[in-house]
Amino acid sequence: MTNTSHQTHGRVTASSRFMILGYRAKIEYQDSGSLAMAHQDWRANGAAYAAHQKGKKMMRFNVLGNLEIVHNGHPVTPSPPKVRRVLALILLRANQVVHPDSLIEELWGQSPPKSAVTTLQTYIYHLRKLFAQEGLNSPGCELLVTRPPGYTLQVPEGALDADVFTRLVM
Repeated sequence: MTNTSHQTHGRVTASSRFMILGYRAKIEYQDSGSLAMAHQDWRANGAAYAAHQKGKKMMRFNVLGNLEIVHNGHPVTPSPPKVRRVLALILLRANQVVHPDSLIEELWGQSPPKSAVTTLQTYIYHLRKLFAQEGLNSPGCELLVTRPPGYTLQVPEGALDADVFTRLVM
């Protein structure tokens, strides 16, 4: 992790660059000393949120640390490595359209197999099947949808740990 800080219009901002699931990420925050405190707050608030939501349907997507999906207190993370990787790539761009070409490039680099598109569609199918089997989809609203030109994982506010963490450090 690398930390930098700078002053703009009398306001000190800082940023940390680090790796999430092998991908570079950056978090900007107001006070460089607040990062550790924000991480502690994020863990505490996550536990408080979980306690508050007890009895309600709850899901959480964790990308800070090990990739996991927790639904009603139980882990429901896919086990096949490539399916997990697709999930991680889509989660890093939650609520945005992710083009299949970018997923293919991340999965296979510059020399994808001829079956890359079909294989990617199979991985997406496995994620959708998991979400349906585990009851993660809301009535009439699927989590993982096809939107031209790609796929969107519709993550509810507060369900992605990286978003909660970023909100706490801002």
